[in-house]
Amino acid sequence: MDVREKLFVKYNLGAAEMPSGVDIIIVIATVLIAMALVAFLYLRVMKERNRYLAEKMKLNSMDKKGFDEYLARKIRSAKKDSGFFLMFIKVWDGKGLLNSLGKTQYAAMLKELQERFYAVLVKDTRICLYKEDTFAIISEGRFNDDEIKELAEFCIDEGNKPVTFSTQIKVSVDLTVGGTVFDYAKKLTFGEFLSEAEQALLFAEKKGTNGFCLFSSETEFEDDKTVALYRDVKSGIERGEFTLHYQPIKSVKGETVAYESFLRWRHPEYGVLKAEKFLPVLIKSGYLNRVGAETFAELCLAVNKFKREVSAETSVKFSMNFNYVQMLLPSFADGLRREVKKRHLSESDFVMEISEFVSDAITENVEKLKKHGFCLAIDGFDMKNADALKQLQNLSPDWVKLPMSFIRTSRSDVLSRGIIDVIVGYFDKGDVKIIATGVESKDDLELVKAVKIGFVQGNFIAEESESLALLTR
Repeated sequence: MDVREKLFVKYNLGAAEMPSGVDIIIVIATVLIAMALVAFLYLRVMKERNRYLAEKMKLNSMDKKGFDEYLARKIRSAKKDSGFFLMFIKVWDGKGLLNSLGKTQYAAMLKELQERFYAVLVKDTRICLYKEDTFAIISEGRFNDDEIKELAEFCIDEGNKPVTFSTQIKVSVDLTVGGTVFDYAKKLTFGEFLSEAEQALLFAEKKGTNGFCLFSSETEFEDDKTVALYRDVKSGIERGEFTLHYQPIKSVKGETVAYESFLRWRHPEYGVLKAEKFLPVLIKSGYLNRVGAETFAELCLAVNKFKREVSAETSVKFSMNFNYVQMLLPSFADGLRREVKKRHLSESDFVMEISEFVSDAITENVEKLKKHGFCLAIDGFDMKNADALKQLQNLSPDWVKLPMSFIRTSRSDVLSRGIIDVIVGYFDKGDVKIIATGVESKDDLELVKAVKIGFVQGNFIAEESESLALLTR
């Protein structure tokens, strides 16, 4: 009796109910195929997950240098259809949190934030702890302004959710987010693209906690009049309407020691405009670095002409004021040096005037400028801020500029007079020039002499001119 007959006898199965050998084989094969398919899909999912986690871990360990190299390669290899954006997320008062939480808990907080950002951002996103309080993020794809703003808000919301530590301490974090979108047509270098994101972050910080700013979007301008000015700025750059005017800096005895250059706009409708009329829009437009580079080249040409026509051996200096946005550019100091060398001039002929120190990148550029041989002037710092005075000493400037509006207060304010005496006494020991700016009358000049400041600048001393040659006559 075969197996089929035994099954028939034991279970009393009818012929119609008894499975054939072919049916059994089909069932077993179907089960095996289903198991194989499930195993295959599981392995694919796990492989993709492991690849993603491995990539994520690799990026988590990427430092600032590694991230910069990755971004630079990405920009160099970009094509017309390339799409990605760069975003900086800064922890508000990161240093204060570090001091209050300690290194271990602060690091745990940053790790938790990083994981949260990965959860809300798009899949092709790379995140790096760029500084001790700042994340750098690159996301692949083409996004409009509203979509990027929404992603930034997601990240801000994640930061605002409490982070709970093993000690049961809960911390909610305020964030600031600034970003910029890669535009192939702009032909930006790595440094220029990075600078756009850093500028956006600074604009966001000025809005306060949990602020967001996307660089160079017309929609961010406050009104139609400002948008029109923004468009005029772009047209003015193409037409070469931005130029320099010059004003002498003299000793109180009347000797010319330097000429300062000022950025001006020869507007076809409104005439010559001073920087305060257009600089905020120029900064936000993204074209300040271009205008700065072009006008510094103009200054170098003017200095060359001055040396040919007036005196090649002159000790007179030529100064130019730079905005913090320009100094965020990593190549800022090296770019100025290349321009000077191109014109066969000496770095020591030039004084770089700086008024704001809002980033480590600016301090690095200041150190480079001094190393290259440029002179340094500090203008517009907060005289009554103890930290600012200490920073002033550390920078070892060649010039220190004091506004006449502050000097006038020394008549009635003992603190102001004391600060002036300290600055003059401290820097007078070295070869540092203290310059009173905005001298508008004879009374101003006499007050400057009374507080023992040796150098002056202002319309009472000499009005500005569009030509250095006119000032030397």
